Amino acid sequence: MAEFPVRARDFAAAYIQTLPHARKEEEFANYEEFVEYLDNRQATYFREFLRASQYAHEEVNRYKVDDNEDE
Repeated sequence: MAEFPVRARDFAAAYIQTLPHARKEEEFANYEEFVEYLDNRQATYFREFLRASQYAHEEVNRYKVDDNEDE
């Protein structure tokens, strides 16, 4: 995977928006299961965020035009 700019705050902002769709604590047998669910959910979303960021970076670069092409 090539390097590309990713800012932690961009992930945090995107992830926070998903929290209303997360399962609620009362849906779990105990607090530990809830925390494990949240940890796994966050890790999954982070991997998908990286994949989407990589895709966007590659697509944007594909369409970049060199300003000096006509010289």
